[in-house]
Amino acid sequence: MRSDIQKKNHQDLKSLGHLNIDIKKLPIMSYKARLKSVYLISLLYKKVCMKLLLPIDGSKSSLNAAKYVAKMAKNSHSPVTVTLVSVHDDMGLGHVKQFVAKSVIDDYLRELSEKELKAAQKVLDAARVKHNMAIKRGHVSEEIIALANKDKVDMIIMGAKGRSGFVDVLMGSVAQRVSSSAKQPVLLIK
Repeated sequence: MRSDIQKKNHQDLKSLGHLNIDIKKLPIMSYKARLKSVYLISLLYKKVCMKLLLPIDGSKSSLNAAKYVAKMAKNSHSPVTVTLVSVHDDMGLGHVKQFVAKSVIDDYLRELSEKELKAAQKVLDAARVKHNMAIKRGHVSEEIIALANKDKVDMIIMGAKGRSGFVDVLMGSVAQRVSSSAKQPVLLIK
């Protein structure tokens, strides 16, 4: 049996039926997050340009997030602008920096980022979604949040599980840090 909050949440989402959004396929999220999502989806319907930030790390879930954004933009009645971002933390390259020139490391990280962004870029190009790309270097979650604040994005949509496994167990995931620290709503896609 549903609680009152769940009934209200379902009614709020059901009121958006004219947008052709399958309510059952919306990711599981808190009541507050669903209300923010309903608000943001209603912005899409009102023909207000929506700015989305899509962090990409080359993982399957980040590609799924790109597909979700493409589908969301395709069903939108308003323009959507997506910023694809790839961030690499060069802390693990500390010992390599002693023996390799900084320009070589920069080139390597840029090439790696371009490779990761290519698949997501193809998905958005196929859906004819306007997008731009950013390549950052530094602490991953901090760089994502800084870019979201700088560009004044409406929402961050990212993969729930990235490419790092063991490090997540020790330090917590990037998705977890972004969702708990960002001012904008964060939608995590499996």
